[in-house]
Amino acid sequence: MKKCIYALDAGGSFLKCGLVDENLSVICGTHDSEPADSANGTEKSIRGAYKALAARAKARAASAGYEISAIGMDTPGPFDYATGTFRMTHKDTALYGVSVLPWFAEDFSGVPVNIMHDSTAFILGVSKDLPEEKKNGLAVVMLGTGLGFAVMKNGKPLLAANGGPGVSIYRAPLHGVEAEELISARGICVRYAKAAGCGDNMPDARQIAELAKYGDRDAITAYADTGRLLGELLSPILAEYGIHTLMLGGQISRDCGLFMPQLRIALEHSACGFRGEILEAPHADDAHLIGAATGCEKIISACDRV
Repeated sequence: MKKCIYALDAGGSFLKCGLVDENLSVICGTHDSEPADSANGTEKSIRGAYKALAARAKARAASAGYEISAIGMDTPGPFDYATGTFRMTHKDTALYGVSVLPWFAEDFSGVPVNIMHDSTAFILGVSKDLPEEKKNGLAVVMLGTGLGFAVMKNGKPLLAANGGPGVSIYRAPLHGVEAEELISARGICVRYAKAAGCGDNMPDARQIAELAKYGDRDAITAYADTGRLLGELLSPILAEYGIHTLMLGGQISRDCGLFMPQLRIALEHSACGFRGEILEAPHADDAHLIGAATGCEKIISACDRV
């Protein structure tokens, strides 16, 4: 029987998964998702989501003629990668202090597990097909409910001693607050609501993007300011790490046309004068799954040799 990897992207609101072959391609027809509210849910309800998704993945693998021989998971941090324990205090608090390793042991008995930070998985996934020279001096920023960032030098993501990203920006000071408060979906919503006087009827970031596309000036400004603020934040970091390619991912970046011009202006006109490429990340839909599976392909190749 052919071997595959169960790749799981554990976000704060949804779990997303897919089966990945040893060539790091998501097997057609194996994508799946399950709601898992890590902020307002309970440990029991989230455990149920993990269990349901695992059961469907195993059934899907069997029907396609595959055996799940490794598990690759990515998740936001802080996270204890050695024990598989959530340590996030600013969100996803329902799982603080909970380890997922016993869950995987129950759902996939004897199957090895590899867990990494979601920004590490993302940069591995988007760089999968890049030429080697592009993998030196690459950075990715993930814009969504949070603000993720990763740097790759000489083909390898820069990591901190605890296994998290080597360069973290979400708590960096920016105009008196943490950067994530300004450069994220909620930052866009707060700026728009303040300008438009929305009160309690605040639209979400996706709705604001649609308003911007129809010419709403407050919506246009809310997104344009995102690009300007991001450029202000990233300029010295890109210079420090010799970045020549910046890739944009995350749900907000699906509408990057609304903030890309201001981002480019902010970077080019900064003291550091960034002149590199700014691109939408390739493989954006599967990047987390491909990245989470990276490293596990050696495990399933070893299984095949045995």
